[in-house]
Amino acid sequence: MRTGRWLICFALAWTFSAQGQTNTPPVTTTDTNAAERIEAEYQALLRLDDASLTEIQEMIKKWNAQQGTEIGVTSEEQLQKQVRSKIEAVKQSYQKFLHANPKHVRAMIAYGSFLEDIQEEAEGVQWWLKARDLDPKNAAVRNNLANHYSHSGEPKRAIEEYEAAIQIQPSEPVYHFNLGNTLYLFRRDAVALKGGTEAEMLERALECFRKARDLEPGNYDYATAYAETFYGLKNPNWQRAIEGWEYCFQLDLTPLQRDQVHTHLARVNLRLGKTAKAKAYLERVQSEQFQDIRQRLTDIANRQGTPTEIVEDLSPDTPVAK
Repeated sequence: MRTGRWLICFALAWTFSAQGQTNTPPVTTTDTNAAERIEAEYQALLRLDDASLTEIQEMIKKWNAQQGTEIGVTSEEQLQKQVRSKIEAVKQSYQKFLHANPKHVRAMIAYGSFLEDIQEEAEGVQWWLKARDLDPKNAAVRNNLANHYSHSGEPKRAIEEYEAAIQIQPSEPVYHFNLGNTLYLFRRDAVALKGGTEAEMLERALECFRKARDLEPGNYDYATAYAETFYGLKNPNWQRAIEGWEYCFQLDLTPLQRDQVHTHLARVNLRLGKTAKAKAYLERVQSEQFQDIRQRLTDIANRQGTPTEIVEDLSPDTPVAK
């Protein structure tokens, strides 16, 4: 997710106190023109970045589909040469801009994201660190760094950066969602960092997912991450889990998503021993992709087993970081 360039919120203000009043110094026409010119150059840089990556993806797609002649290449070596040429052009444009504007935090974040996209993560992280040093209150760069640390096996640093991003911008749902994933997947590391127990850390992850869902009510991934997390709790409140899955019916669901919700509601009701209700949900499953799980759950329901006998067949889906 290239959140760096899109989730940035800048506020730049100068305040002076004189005789109990706050005054803003005048902005000269020259300063305004320079700021507008730099912003225009920055926006052009982002357009070049996006257009180049899109073109590279299309080139690779056509090559993989054995349509190399459409893009003027006849060998993988030629393809790699063209791709590298486009990448170098974007890198040089970023470097030229940052040389002229060495404190432009948004450009640093965008350049770091570009480098991450082309799998030059180490250099990209260095630009994010520079951006964080210049603007430690920038939530987007803290989130980007947290994503990197999470994916590179440094969950403690990831947790610290996600928490910093949330403290700076608590209304951004993806930060809560990402923190929830890290606490869920790396709960032992989280306990070592924060104290408490693994069970308490899972409860905190659940709360993170609920927060993300409530901040962006139409997001299916956030809603299902919240509902799925109940499977991992030591003493889950299954009624709350049912409410979490039923919440999903308020969303604009695809047929596959609706059937996924039906199967989960069947699972939870089977855990509660509510066989008839579970069967009712299973009867609504229509998608071919869910017929195997529908049949397995139906077989369980027909055996009328107790909830403890069906736990193995009702294992949860693990939330996945976005």
